[in-house]
Formats: sequence, structure tokens, C-alpha cells
Amino acid sequence: MPLSLELYKSQKTEFLADFEAKRRKLLFLCKRGNLESELLLIAFVETLDLQLSPEKNQLFETFLSESDQNLLCWLLKHNPQAPTEKVGIPTEYQALIEEIRLNYLK
Repeated sequence: MPLSLELYKSQKTEFLADFEAKRRKLLFLCKRGNLESELLLIAFVETLDLQLSPEKNQLFETFLSESDQNLLCWLLKHNPQAPTEKVGIPTEYQALIEEIRLNYLK
């Protein structure tokens, strides 16, 4: 087998292993204190493909570092503690939250 083919296979295997490690990490971070958020987040991670950009990955990890209460309110667009108030979603997360919600509703 030519060296370049071996190198390609090695790099591909390493890339896939790296992607799988990132996916497992994200799935772990999706474990939340409430089932509603967890279901939305895990369904989203399971649809991520190998082309996940580093920027989107970083945004998602930052999003997952937010409190369980914030994530629940933002994802459901409802605050159980203040049902009549509109939920304010941070601008940097709005597109991501819409993508997560639409993915789950498919």
C-alpha cells in the first residue's frame, strides 16, 4: 500500500475518532436537570455531522455552560416562574436556539 494512502487512512481514522470524542463530550454536556431541555439538546447533537464548524461547536459548548433554568426558558420560550413575561433570549444564541427547536420539531 502506498505511503500516501496509509497516511490518508490514518488521518481519516484520527479525524473520525476526534469527531466522535467531541460528539460524546457534547452529549455528556447535554445532560441537564430537566428532561425537556435534555431531549431537545440530545436530539440536536445526534444530527450534527462531520462538518460542524469550530465556531458553531464553541458557541454550542458556551450555550451548554449556561444554567439549566436559562436553557429551559430559552428553549421552550416560556418562563414557568413568570408565565406572563416574554422570555429574553441573548442575541448570540437566537439562531442556535431556533435551529435546535426546528430540529426537534421535524
